[in-house]
Amino acid sequence: MGCTLPTNDRCFVAKHDGATPSSNIFPTLQNQSKVRRFVHVHEATSLRTRIEGFPREAIRVAKDSCGKYVWLDLETGAVFFWDHELDGSGEKIAESFEAFLGSLQPFDAMSVRLRSGQVMGAWIDPPFKPEFD
Repeated sequence: MGCTLPTNDRCFVAKHDGATPSSNIFPTLQNQSKVRRFVHVHEATSLRTRIEGFPREAIRVAKDSCGKYVWLDLETGAVFFWDHELDGSGEKIAESFEAFLGSLQPFDAMSVRLRSGQVMGAWIDPPFKPEFD
């Protein structure tokens, strides 16, 4: 990767490189997101040059299902959530990778709260769930 990960992070990667966690929801300022999977070490730095706007100092550690990433700042050890739909390097979500892992929670459908007007419409592909017909 061209850099040295902190000791705790190296231990995590040695056990869980590319894993999909069962507790995977974390809070963001706007709502919440989820870790779809942890990024394999061999993929960790490749996004820096491929996607416009992705922070150059970032080491990807996780990705969600919508092209958003959790990344580690090696200088401070802080963890950020980068949303490709927003400008900037992302939202700081934890002081350390260990704190980020501790913040992950199981998904609870009852915790989802939508504000009035937040959903403008929905479409379900009919073949996806034919018994709805």
